[in-house]
Amino acid sequence: METPVNKIPTILIVGAGIGGLSFYQSARKNLDQKFNVKIFDRETSPQDRLTEAIPSPTPKEHHSTMVIDHAGKLLFSAPQQNFNIYEMEPLKHDFAGIVAYRHILRNVLLNGVDVQWGKKCIGYEESENGVWALFDDGTREFGDLLIGADGINSPIRKQMVPNLKILDPGVTSVDIDIVIPKYMADKLMKIYKNAIIQWSLGKNGDAFLSSMRYIPINEPDEPRYRLNFAYHYPTILDIKDENNKLVDDDNPESVVKHTILRIKQLRPPGELRDLIIEILSLALYSNSGYSKKYPFRTYNPIRRRQLRDIDPLSVPDWKDGRTVLLGDAAHAMNPILGLGWCLLKNI
Repeated sequence: METPVNKIPTILIVGAGIGGLSFYQSARKNLDQKFNVKIFDRETSPQDRLTEAIPSPTPKEHHSTMVIDHAGKLLFSAPQQNFNIYEMEPLKHDFAGIVAYRHILRNVLLNGVDVQWGKKCIGYEESENGVWALFDDGTREFGDLLIGADGINSPIRKQMVPNLKILDPGVTSVDIDIVIPKYMADKLMKIYKNAIIQWSLGKNGDAFLSSMRYIPINEPDEPRYRLNFAYHYPTILDIKDENNKLVDDDNPESVVKHTILRIKQLRPPGELRDLIIEILSLALYSNSGYSKKYPFRTYNPIRRRQLRDIDPLSVPDWKDGRTVLLGDAAHAMNPILGLGWCLLKNI
């Protein structure tokens, strides 16, 4: 294909999340008419992600992390106070920060931005004169610079640094998005003193990790809340367990039943264990028939997988080129640690 000659240099941004949009707005503000900036996203519209109602008054939640043991005893709590979503905590310690609603921030950044939706980037091709962004619909776009802001599973990163060394910490994780009713949300927040990032460390190498905003999903009957949940346990248990052969990782129901068995095996009876098992019983095994009620927009299948991190020492020295990584795409992290706009400082 003939390479176009751009009179005004063109920047291609893949990924219209917080990172990609922030770069777009910054380029448009600071570079003025020196560059033509185009942005693409795999989602079909800005509504593909979860939309939450903004409660009034502001919910009584603590924007901090709390770590407890299996019996609910406090092990660690980040010293961050409850404050309004429009306030910024004074930078007095390492845990200071701004509380905001992601979809509101994204809507602000989308203002005046002509995103080309439904464009999933699958790779790129560099030439002497520029770079081609390749999309799964068979189309391609030419530019002078390509910004890969396409998240933790970035196809652009996989092409840029294909020979990364993977570290195996020997931990298996089951990751689930669950909708829970208000009485369960209240129980959970009571245990964690309204902290929205919640850890519970067991005595046998297992851990619960959950995060929940006290922001209800609009429902006519009873308020419901989104809970992101992960259960970690030693991989060696699955290796030694003969019954592990019966677990079908492509069957969400099989994975949930296996997870509950592991929890019962590793955790003594107690309020938190019983609540987590009750919560897991609400997990959806598919999005069939839930298209109108399911609040996550895009259904993420329940997964059991071993946690693996990228060894930073295996990343080769960066070289000058026409392709750049931004945000989560540039970070060595396992699949459940995409921090998104929390890493806005990189921009």
